[in-house]
Amino acid sequence: MNIGDWFNSAVNLVIGILLGWAAYKLIGLMTTAFWPVAILIPVLFLGVLLLDRGMDVVFERFFPSGVKPARNPPPKPVGRRLSLPLGLSIGLVVAWLGFGLPFLGAT
Repeated sequence: MNIGDWFNSAVNLVIGILLGWAAYKLIGLMTTAFWPVAILIPVLFLGVLLLDRGMDVVFERFFPSGVKPARNPPPKPVGRRLSLPLGLSIGLVVAWLGFGLPFLGAT
């Protein structure tokens, strides 16, 4: 792994921890009276994601970049591939143990 892979792994680990904490809180929201919000949040996220992908297709169609991706890119190192799932697991465990307030500034 080179320095860029280490940097990407660290960023993916932090993103995974935050996503794990958010997923735990979303699951907790499902057990309250605000369960419609817990369903609406992923639906709206999916809508924004589809809109973003659609805009990428439209802009690539009308304004092509001309850069083609490599046919057989080299595989990513194992540490880089496992950093996001590991961060997600750590985030879920940290939230389950109740450490959201000291580490993330939220309850």
